[in-house]
Amino acid sequence: MSYLSRKLNVKAIRSNVIACHQDRDIYWVTLENSKGMKVRVSNYGCIIQSILVPDRNGTLTDVTLGFDRVEDYYSEEYLANNPYFGAVVGRYVNRIGDARYECDGTVYQLSRNDGNNQLHGGGSFSQKVWELNSVDEDGGSVTFTMFSPDGDQGYPGNLRATVIYELTEDNELFYTIKAVTDQFTPVNMTNHTYFNLHGDSSSIGDHILQIPAMNYFEQRNDLVVTGNILPVAGTPYDFNSPKAIGYNWNTESGYDQAFELNKSYGRWGLVGKAYSNKTGISVEAFSEEPVVQLYTGGFLNGLNGKDGLIYGKFSGFCLETHHHPNAVNIPHFPNTILRPGDVYRQRTSFRFGTED
Repeated sequence: MSYLSRKLNVKAIRSNVIACHQDRDIYWVTLENSKGMKVRVSNYGCIIQSILVPDRNGTLTDVTLGFDRVEDYYSEEYLANNPYFGAVVGRYVNRIGDARYECDGTVYQLSRNDGNNQLHGGGSFSQKVWELNSVDEDGGSVTFTMFSPDGDQGYPGNLRATVIYELTEDNELFYTIKAVTDQFTPVNMTNHTYFNLHGDSSSIGDHILQIPAMNYFEQRNDLVVTGNILPVAGTPYDFNSPKAIGYNWNTESGYDQAFELNKSYGRWGLVGKAYSNKTGISVEAFSEEPVVQLYTGGFLNGLNGKDGLIYGKFSGFCLETHHHPNAVNIPHFPNTILRPGDVYRQRTSFRFGTED
């Protein structure tokens, strides 16, 4: 079956203006296929607000964390401990140690938002109102664009980023991120959706998870990657065989850990698979990226979410696909500097199904 045929009968519907922020209009866009799967996204932060998929009984279930109102994504309470619900993060995902890097003899000091470090590019991209560039009403896709000026969060160069969300008839949601620049600048982006396949805010510790990774990245106490890559064998980080997320995790912090996948840059392949015994819903993540960060919501602190749910510790998990973390400070890691004339690109998908 061709990729084009998998998009037949998928619709995209844009709402009227739902809010105004940063002097720009905000919209919801709903992608829907003939099997009833619905995905709602917004041009604020490129967030994925909800993903409704059928459970084993055919009941539509929302499997993502977030808010009913877009205004709650930029409330003072939310931004004080920003968990990046469903957002696209950049320019640089994960942590850059000491919020600085050197390129061609110049040291660049970045904004700090995680102690002495920078996390997720300083939070800039997730807090911007992106341009709603186009909605393919009969193709089930939406395209957002955004301009990041020279000096944004300390990064050099004017950057233009594009995010495309696409839904297929196979209950698979794709996202593609592209970027171009006019100066050498670090770029490493991802989507930060939290999943709870139970469809509520209960602990995801009993979700069954598999990650095809023989190695993980050593991290400092502040979770900054050091450059050492270690085998998962004999550690709680071994998810090569499916197991409950909480089987041998740290009961206080869970996981906030980067894994080196069993595949190379640019090769499409499995990133991870999770399953809920409660609903029968499964999700498989695929990507061209070589790294995935497993985050199990250890910093969630009781936010009031959708449908009156309270999001506490371990209410959701993320599978964040990206290039090597902190690579701008680790010379033996693959290069993550985008050059003028080149195009940064990453592509990832989430495929949903059910099991007995």
